[in-house]
Amino acid sequence: MNPAEFPGQLHWTVCSFGVVSCFLFGFTLLWRRLSMRLQRYQGALPGITILKPFDGDDPDLEVNFWNTCTADYPSPRQVLFATAHDNVAGIAVVRRIQERARSLPGVTVDLVLPDPDEPPWITRKAWHMHRAWARAEHAVIVNSDSGTRLQDDTLELLVRTLLGDPRRGVAWASYTVLEARALGARLTRLAWTATSMCFFVVDAMGGLAGKVGLSAAGLVAFRSEALDAIGGFTGGEGFVTEDLEIGRLIAEQGWTLAASPAPVIRHLPDLPLSGFYQRQLRWNVVVWSFKVTGRWSYPLVMGGLALVPFTWVGGCLAFPERTAEYTALMGTLYSTRLLWAVVLS
Repeated sequence: MNPAEFPGQLHWTVCSFGVVSCFLFGFTLLWRRLSMRLQRYQGALPGITILKPFDGDDPDLEVNFWNTCTADYPSPRQVLFATAHDNVAGIAVVRRIQERARSLPGVTVDLVLPDPDEPPWITRKAWHMHRAWARAEHAVIVNSDSGTRLQDDTLELLVRTLLGDPRRGVAWASYTVLEARALGARLTRLAWTATSMCFFVVDAMGGLAGKVGLSAAGLVAFRSEALDAIGGFTGGEGFVTEDLEIGRLIAEQGWTLAASPAPVIRHLPDLPLSGFYQRQLRWNVVVWSFKVTGRWSYPLVMGGLALVPFTWVGGCLAFPERTAEYTALMGTLYSTRLLWAVVLS
């Protein structure tokens, strides 16, 4: 190849990879979602136990907790809020929730605290989850992060996904972000719902490669038998991403994992840009550390968006007479990425 042609060839390569990979990932995601829909449970829904591990007093914590008690679900639910004695502000929030929940039919609310001399685990979230799990009354256990909110169909579709296969031990709901006002929250919504960083995409890529599914994100349902087989949440001790490790341990026992079609809302209205950067950096480190198959989609789908303005300039400077061609290529890439984002969202 003539070295002078390199800028134009590079522009063609970046745009072509971006467009083709969008279609490949789109068909993969469609296949995954259709296969999950065919397996959805159609019978009467059982009672559930919802674990709410938390530390501190996050913004809008009481709103998030109350939503856990009131979101639509046709059968009884037990909600177990688990924290430590030193979380005075958080405990006060749960006490208020307990009083308000007395009027809710079919809903029981309890606060789970450790023994006064009980040492905390390194992974405090797994510690709270494990103690709450010991108090569970139902055969379906749902773990929900403190910053998540449920929509009207979230719990029902999550449980129907879990029960759609008698050997399914885990079902999880991907994140989306609403009420995004700050720049960091808006960028997080874009990353979680409209790029290959979306958990749905990572899971679909793994399924195509024959890997076990994920147990990621802020809302995960378990069969009690699956948790019994691994001793509860002890396997999450020492892991920042205890959800991925718990899912891996359950899969090793012969259970399957699946994604629910209804996402759970992550409430991040005032997340700054620095918060977005730290969150995405942490997630990328996790994905590569766990060798998640979907990590290969990052440079293919996302990288081109950042590179193509520079390759376009280089190509146009090298071959001014082909400016229209290179501009059309860039427009095709961005149009395809916009369509991909709409499909994901």
